[in-house]
Amino acid sequence: LPANIASGLVDVAQRGDWNKTAPSTHGLPTEIWREVVARRERYEAIKAKAAAGEISSIEDLITYNLDIRQFARDAIQYAESPDLVRAFWKGISAIKVLDPACGSGAFLFAALNTLYDLYDACLERMEQFVETAPEGSGPRQLYSDFREVLAQIAHHPNRDYFIYKSIIIANLYGVDIMDEAVEICKLRLFLKLASKLERADQIEPLPDIDFNIRAGNTLIGYTSIADVKRATEASGFDFDDRAGKIEAAAQDLDSAFRLFREQQTALHGIIGADHKAELRKRLGELEGQLDRFLAKDYGVDLGTDLAANVSFAAWKASHKPFHWLIEFYGIINGGGFDVVVGNPPYIKASDVRREYVVRGYSTERCSDIYAWIMERAVTLASDRGCYGMIVPLSLTFSGNFQELRDLLFAQFSANWFSSFARIPAALFSADVRVRNTIHIGTKAGRSGNHTTITHRWFEEARPHLVERIEYAKFDEARWDGLIPKLGNQRLIEALESAKVEFASLDAQIASQANRNQLHFKKSAYNWVSFSHKPAPSYGADGQLLPTTESGQTSFGSPDAATLAHTFLNGKIAFVWWAIVGDDFHVTKANFESIPFTDRLVARDRESLVALSIELDREMTKNTVFKVNAGKRIGNYNLAYCRSITDKSDEIWARNLGLSDCLPDLELTYSQIVKTNFDEAVFEDESVS
Repeated sequence: LPANIASGLVDVAQRGDWNKTAPSTHGLPTEIWREVVARRERYEAIKAKAAAGEISSIEDLITYNLDIRQFARDAIQYAESPDLVRAFWKGISAIKVLDPACGSGAFLFAALNTLYDLYDACLERMEQFVETAPEGSGPRQLYSDFREVLAQIAHHPNRDYFIYKSIIIANLYGVDIMDEAVEICKLRLFLKLASKLERADQIEPLPDIDFNIRAGNTLIGYTSIADVKRATEASGFDFDDRAGKIEAAAQDLDSAFRLFREQQTALHGIIGADHKAELRKRLGELEGQLDRFLAKDYGVDLGTDLAANVSFAAWKASHKPFHWLIEFYGIINGGGFDVVVGNPPYIKASDVRREYVVRGYSTERCSDIYAWIMERAVTLASDRGCYGMIVPLSLTFSGNFQELRDLLFAQFSANWFSSFARIPAALFSADVRVRNTIHIGTKAGRSGNHTTITHRWFEEARPHLVERIEYAKFDEARWDGLIPKLGNQRLIEALESAKVEFASLDAQIASQANRNQLHFKKSAYNWVSFSHKPAPSYGADGQLLPTTESGQTSFGSPDAATLAHTFLNGKIAFVWWAIVGDDFHVTKANFESIPFTDRLVARDRESLVALSIELDREMTKNTVFKVNAGKRIGNYNLAYCRSITDKSDEIWARNLGLSDCLPDLELTYSQIVKTNFDEAVFEDESVS
């Protein structure tokens, strides 16, 4: 490190240059020196844990954000025992990956590429074992199972083609409510396969994956034989064991499906049209029976002539039932899918309810259907399954999704939540600027819940965005049902301890409005501002406008309002808002549960009162305006008041037991306020 940066490692007072952008010789795009130092320290810490044997599970690899695919390739490539290679091959060739709202197949395509690496590594190691084996013959020949697998490659144009075809047929499954999307998904997979052909004479029949990638409503339909039994028994005793007959038929159909897939890989056969037609016929008969049971559950009068029943036809057309039990019987009966991933649609539940009704969901009251799809996906994952969904940031903070958060904590032994802002850059394209959270869950293994900061980042940092994710473990019981957005382990533990030890600010807030008020701007980006008087706004004619951009909160005493004034304008409160808020709106509820104390020694109290007066003067001096429709909307720029709030933060940190975490607070603050410190440009989303 340069001398001016290295000097700050041992002396905090020497960190004056740490907020400057680091050159490419040391930093990743947009990194400041403070982030460079933190990244290096994290690297050394993780390396030491690995050397000490403390990283020893899949959960550890996720938590420390290591390259699991490379780890697996290394394990296969350097495996000294053929048994380890056999285990890998058995695992990856049998794994079932589902996207329950697959759309045009982006996630399945990514899974295809990930699995390719593991297939390829296994085949390469198999070849090495076979090549070094002594000569022999017969069924007891050494590595006969490896030879059998390798022999299958010869029946295909090349090894790449064999790998991709095997994965597409054996590993990938998807469902989507849009028929067009399903066809595009299948086409993308076919084109990937065809791209591995080198000559025209290598063309062979494309695999048939009509029974892997299906059209239907993920949310409507039976997922277990227990559901079917309840439906068949609902209207009386099931004397003829209709559920049992359905299960037996589903078992027979699943055997036919397995043969159908095996013929395309190991047996290298061409599927006859009559074979597929027979499968469709048998599947359609089972679907028809289950549709009738389900329609009856929905109160549809089936009548005597079902073919002419307009109500039943309308219900089926609107709900598009998809019965997981029979569509993927072998997988469901075997415990579920090994991996469930996806990016479910973000659609208001109120809009969907105009089209169809869902029943039996604990998340039914959630305001967006991504919650329903996540719940359905949870039920489809096996007890040892892994799960990953990218959804809106509302998962972490909104009261409308508390049932979903409760479900995830109850169903998964371990959870990881990484969150992303939409400004300066967003995870999706510029046309779809959404704040997102990626949830990863495992149903078995080590337990624990982990979270990150809400990442704000510039587009040039995209190549390193995911690999720089840093998780911190949190105690969900301490966060009032929310998922805190903070990736610094020391700071999150200190805040959790403070929440236990100290009362919250809510104890100082009056139940009714009074004169001991603080006014706050209802939106924020790089600062939150609480003031004794609202920031002024002016009309096009220069006249002062009534305040509409500010909220108010009242305190039990003038003293409490003054102390809160110094506390809520500092970095501690700003980071707290980033932890519990939505990255834009500011509400009184954001700060009600923040740890707070009025048990201050006289000297600290006097200092804070003096700082409040100074801060009030400085905020007025640094009033900035946004021009909107001819109006000039005012806001207090706290970025230029940090010399004052840093002093009050130091006092508050000492009184809340956070002093040891001030460097972590500074790092977190600089990561959130993702601006060019060199030019001191602090741009508020709502202020220019």
